[in-house]
Amino acid sequence: MPEVYYDPRSLDREGEVMSCLNAKAVMIDESKVLITSANFSEAVQVRNIEAGVLTEDEVVTKTYRRNFQRLVEDKLVRSLWEDR
Repeated sequence: MPEVYYDPRSLDREGEVMSCLNAKAVMIDESKVLITSANFSEAVQVRNIEAGVLTEDEVVTKTYRRNFQRLVEDKLVRSLWEDR
């Protein structure tokens, strides 16, 4: 199973700070990363204009991994499988 993360603040209706995580990213073996705003929905496929970047640049992929790992460590994002 892939690792899937979400921002728990986006589900907190009573919290002082709400957030919306719109970026999507897929990292493959730390050698490729796709960062996009697109969802997998009919609107995206038919009506919306979305943008994304696929890179195999080692500096970019390692930097992205480190930054994302900090989000996990700071508990700003949470594993979808953590509560299961």
